[in-house]
Parts: sequence; C-alpha cells; structure tokens
Amino acid sequence: MKILLTVISIFNISVASYAQGELSNGEYYVSYSDTVVYDSTNRYEFGTYQGAKPYFINFWLPCKQTGSPNSYQDFLDYGGSEKVSELADSIYKMQLNSVLNFGVMVNLDTDETPRYGADLLEAVLKGSVKSSTSIAEKDGKFPTIIYHHGNGGVPFENSTLFEYAASHGFAVISSYYHWPNQATHSYPQALEDVEFIYSFASGLPFVDADQIHYLGHSWGGGVALQMNHRNSVNFKSYLIYDSSLEHYGLEEFAYLYREMDSLFRNHGNEFKTKTMVFSASATYLDDEGKRTTNPAPEYKPYQFFNQDLFTYYTLNNPLNHGQFTSLGVIRESYVSNYEFIDESSLISQAKNHQYLIQLTLDVLLGKPLSGNNYVEFKIE
Repeated sequence: MKILLTVISIFNISVASYAQGELSNGEYYVSYSDTVVYDSTNRYEFGTYQGAKPYFINFWLPCKQTGSPNSYQDFLDYGGSEKVSELADSIYKMQLNSVLNFGVMVNLDTDETPRYGADLLEAVLKGSVKSSTSIAEKDGKFPTIIYHHGNGGVPFENSTLFEYAASHGFAVISSYYHWPNQATHSYPQALEDVEFIYSFASGLPFVDADQIHYLGHSWGGGVALQMNHRNSVNFKSYLIYDSSLEHYGLEEFAYLYREMDSLFRNHGNEFKTKTMVFSASATYLDDEGKRTTNPAPEYKPYQFFNQDLFTYYTLNNPLNHGQFTSLGVIRESYVSNYEFIDESSLISQAKNHQYLIQLTLDVLLGKPLSGNNYVEFKIE
C-alpha cells in the first residue's frame, strides 16, 4: 500500500527520567512528543472536516537531556491538531472517559461504584509524569515498539512501560485507533491503520527500520494475530498482552470469534513472525458475590500455529485484563491519599504489572528473564 504523508510539526516535546518501584532506569532520559499525521490516500469525514485521514500519534524517545516535569494531562492534548480541531475535541473527550472508567473508577474487589471519581481524576491529570517541554535532541537510531491499544483504550494507556522502554533505548510510537465510533471499526481497517503507522515510522530518522516490534493489548492483540497472517510489513516480532483469546476453550472460541477461529484453523501454518504472548489468571466476582481467581490460561486457540514461532508467558500472580495497562493500576500511586477498599489487590496487581514490564523488556533485549514469577507455557 503506497502511503503519502503530510506531517504537522511535533509539539510538546518533553523529557523524563522514569523510575518507579522495583523498575530500574536505563541510561537515557525520555522525550515525549505528539503530532497529527495525514494519510492522503484515505479520505475521511467527521463533522465539518473532510479530507485526508488524520492519525493522532504519541512518541516516547530516548534522549540525553532532562527537564522539569509535565503532568499526565499532557498525554491527552495533541499539538498541531487545529486543522481537525472538532475531531481532536471528540478524541479528547473519549480519552478522558477512558482514563476515568478504565483507571480511576476501576475496583478490583467489588462492583461498587467508588465515590472519589471526580477528585481522583483531577489528581491523576495533574500528577507528574516526570516530563517537560524542553526540546531534547534524539540520539541516533533505535529499535522501536509500535503499540496498539485495546477496544476503549488510549494510546498512552501503557505509558509506564513506554517510558521505561525508552529509558533503555527503545523508541515507542502509539496512535489512537478506531475512532470516532469504535463499534464500526473492523479488522481490515485496523490492518490498514497499522500498515500506515509502520510506513510512517520506518521513515523517521530515529527509527531502526530493521528492528520494529509490534505490541498490542486486548483487541490490539487480536490485530497482532491478523497482521502476522497478513505478513504485509516487516515487524521483527509481535508481542501480545492478554488478548483474552488465551482464556477460551475451542468450542467457546469458535462460537464467539468465528472469523478468528476460521483464520486459526485454516491458516495457522501461514503465520511467519515470532510472537510472544503474555497472560495471567484474573480475579472476579462469582455468582455469590465472592472474589475468586480463574484458572491460568491454557492458550487452546493457539494450538493451530507453528509452535516454534510462539512463546507463552503466564504470570504466576493474578493480573486482570485491564491491569495489563499502567492506566489500570494508576490509582496505586494515590493509596496514601484515598481510602481504596481494594487497596491490597491494587498494590499486588500494580507490583505484578511492574514485573510484566520488566519481563517484556528482557524479552525485547534478548536477556535472561528476570525473577521466577512466570511460567513459560508449552502447547504439546
């Protein structure tokens, strides 16, 4: 697919040194920036806008300068969006809603609606991400991660991972997908989106085009599997964060995901690229309202693939589906300021999320994996 680009200049470039909990900084500080990029081969309409399809893109890049901190709010504001301001406003509202409903209002122990929503949301948005608006010079070409969020997710939902990976020498590029109406976004559209972002990323001066990895959470993990079969771009590897397919038996999978089931059964031997899948058991409320833990995933739908290409990492401790994102555990930073009735679960899953981040970086760097809080699952 031929891509023609019009790029609006990058605004809000900032730097950060990331350190949290047991995660250890790499040698770099981290620059954050955002931009709007247009695909002139794809016509798009929204409200009063008619023209080339815009992509709202976020970057986390290694650099050797530091500066004063920004806030989490900066991830929601896109520079250079004046041309598509109506769409940008819509995206802002949807992203704010995601921060509220997938981060602030989540309760890991009960289905109660917390009473701290508005106050905590304001605190989160004002919270420091240790970044600044200082302009940071990029330092060479870097291996790169292209991230795809889940359904209802946002491009900065795993910002903790992004900053940590960038501090260790990775460029991270994320975009806002399936808008304005997520319900109408299909796999064919998603694959075109990824191909566009890949083509755009490959031409950037700080990207090592031979070392571009794809990482997707939830629906983004399903897109990874579709892309792997399509084989239209040269990703070095695919990484999947709990697509949810890992937890289904074959009969249930075939009933709920007919298209994916057909792809797996009939074309599983056509997948070409190394793929790493990360999953875990999760806690949930049973029919009696008791908190319990489901069994560890058995990856049954994946049995149709060439197992030499697939590796499965199951975390030993529970990590709920939404907590595979740093947004899902963002409340943990505020346990001393608010009374969270799920505090114990939140702290535990935040720690497990940090372990996931370290495990991911080890895999990307080809290093011995840290700790022993995972099992490498094997499909016979």
